[in-house]
Amino acid sequence: MAETLLRGPSVSVGALMDGRVEPLDGPSIEYQGDMIPDPRFTPSNKDSLSPGAIKGWFSNPYFVLYDNIPSANNTTLVAAAQAPSTTAGVALKLATAVVGTAAGVQVFAPGIPLLPFGTTVATTVSAIDFGFTTGTTAANSSTVVVVDNSLFSQGQWIIIPGAGASGSTNVALVTQVQSLSTNSTVITISPVAQTALNNAPIGQGNLYNPFLPPATQFGPSTASANGVDAYRVAGFGLAFDPLQGACRALAVAAASIGSGTTSLQISGYDIYGYPMQEVIQASGTTVVNGKKAWKYLTQIAVATAATTGTPANISVGVSDIFGINIRSDKWEYLNVFYNGAFAVNNTGWTAALVTAATLTTVDVRGTVNASTMVVGTGVVASTNGAARLTIMMSVPQKNMINATPLSTVSLLGTSQI
Repeated sequence: MAETLLRGPSVSVGALMDGRVEPLDGPSIEYQGDMIPDPRFTPSNKDSLSPGAIKGWFSNPYFVLYDNIPSANNTTLVAAAQAPSTTAGVALKLATAVVGTAAGVQVFAPGIPLLPFGTTVATTVSAIDFGFTTGTTAANSSTVVVVDNSLFSQGQWIIIPGAGASGSTNVALVTQVQSLSTNSTVITISPVAQTALNNAPIGQGNLYNPFLPPATQFGPSTASANGVDAYRVAGFGLAFDPLQGACRALAVAAASIGSGTTSLQISGYDIYGYPMQEVIQASGTTVVNGKKAWKYLTQIAVATAATTGTPANISVGVSDIFGINIRSDKWEYLNVFYNGAFAVNNTGWTAALVTAATLTTVDVRGTVNASTMVVGTGVVASTNGAARLTIMMSVPQKNMINATPLSTVSLLGTSQI
């Protein structure tokens, strides 16, 4: 394919051209970013057939990777205290209810349909800090009271965990936004919610056709979304949605040293739907944080049973270790804010894994520990379910330019295990 070189300027005005807003209107999409040419080299070497013809400066992309209010750290959110089996491979019982805590605060959400990366069949998972906002539903009602309905658009497919079946707490509702109220806090949906929920998380569905179903006399309804997607439509593109970018390491606690040698094997998926696994060994009453950033869980099973006596109860929750959704090699390229204050040094930051992943290695893209970060003039004690966390990063030139369809390691990290 030939390169295109213009004298310019190249001007894209989109809907400003004629005042019409079209479904495909949106931001421009550029492979590997862009450069600013060095004005000292003129005339431009426009007729060269070799790489490296025009000198300039790379304009490093700046990604917002997470921006929301995470749930408070705890040790029981994912799996309440229970006696682990003495047989390896037997799974713990994970939480089955959606429990909203406050408007706009993300929470654990079981029963979420997910199409793992590269697949076409949905699997049911439990999601950590799910969704881009929250809403309150009423049983058998199309009305949902939300924090801010400007986060929605008519025809948008959304997923509301726990609202999909009357009498059930872990069946997700896959539904479509029908209208937005003028008071900014109400949307209507179809199909309607079957269950009344307070401050339930709401996530994005994976169908981006904005059209509402036609009346039945004109033919069958449009297809429905069948899975969650951490993206937001942006004209012709789908942009990663930082409101849905939460992924966290797990926290394991035991009631006593009696199960101090129990190891748990976690299975599930990362923020992009890649399958992953991790083994975390309990240490009695000392809480042990995992190293890998999880988004979706399918199972937590006994990997190695306790050998120091009858296993004591064990529980699993979420830690203050948050994943960085692009490979992070250098702290200086990272900007982190918590509760309005800026992280002033690299305390709590762990760089992306540079070797092959194992069951116990660090995260393939890197993490930040919010409970040890120095923000402003003090150290964050722990996430509290009320303060906003924002993670942003400039992508180093080498990482961006080396990311190709043949290898995404420089941008997305080594392969998960």
